[in-house]
Amino acid sequence: MARVTISDIADALELSPTTVSFVLNGREMGISAETRERVLQKAHELNYSRVSRAVISGWTRTAYLIENPADLSRATTFYMNVFNHLRELAFEKRIETLMYEFKPDLEPEIAHQRLEMFKNLDIRVFLTNSINVAKALLRDNHKVVLIQGGVIADCTCIYCDDYNAGALAAKYFYEMGHRQAGTVSPESSNSPRYLGFTETFLNLGGECPSGFEWEVDNDHRVAADQLSRKFGGKEKMPSAIYCFADNYMYPVIRALKQCNLQVPEDVSLIGSDMLYWGQISTPAFSTIDLQEKVCAEKVLDAINNLLNDKPVYQIAIPVKLVPGETVKELISRC
Repeated sequence: MARVTISDIADALELSPTTVSFVLNGREMGISAETRERVLQKAHELNYSRVSRAVISGWTRTAYLIENPADLSRATTFYMNVFNHLRELAFEKRIETLMYEFKPDLEPEIAHQRLEMFKNLDIRVFLTNSINVAKALLRDNHKVVLIQGGVIADCTCIYCDDYNAGALAAKYFYEMGHRQAGTVSPESSNSPRYLGFTETFLNLGGECPSGFEWEVDNDHRVAADQLSRKFGGKEKMPSAIYCFADNYMYPVIRALKQCNLQVPEDVSLIGSDMLYWGQISTPAFSTIDLQEKVCAEKVLDAINNLLNDKPVYQIAIPVKLVPGETVKELISRC
């Protein structure tokens, strides 16, 4: 078999041999991170082994592995915003953060090839929001940070204080005079946000009737139709609804409008995530800020902790209420 050359890699990627040479020899100033990643990945695929150690000299390489690309969609920006904040913070510390899609449930041979590629890229610490990915990496003896994906043993886990997110929403509704509330959440969701909201609202003296607990599809158009039918079948609606996340506020608002109900005049809403679009919509969303930059800072701390072979740990990121225009005050708080 003929030896793979720089020209072979360049031809495969439709790049100039000079660009490929600069990347493989650690002189890629001015070359985008995306191009750099493409070159290194193609070099691995073609078994090109003459990648200079200068490529990573003085830098530490990490990788964010995504199992479900939909997690980085327009519907919820939390993971992408954490990733972007992390890249900015890490760059100052000479830590490079790449991103790859990785599905551990693929054919074993394919998954193994991907893991070997990551080893060839000399990735020191992996980040992911997927428990499945985290477990696969841990089985392969990698250092892992699980971000807002739950808690597992022997893994550094960083997550938002979701229970308190729900509790803050419940307290705000109650302070604003609401005594009966509903919830909207994804199908089969068992989120701490839901528990935090319902337990706190009930403890304060409010009511969360079972008939006002709505589970909906992840597809927002489908969810809007589902809610329109469910809301239309009710003689009376609660004065307040807590939404699992800000992106569910949109189908709720649409469904309420189809039932001739307005927000917040007829029904008040609070979400979570502080979605960008929710802050510039009319009405602007009342929401719970999950503090993405703080989360990124804690992830960077966790990376440094693992690089120095310190014990793993779990930490909850504090959250805070951001009042907007979707909650109506029913009683004066003066």
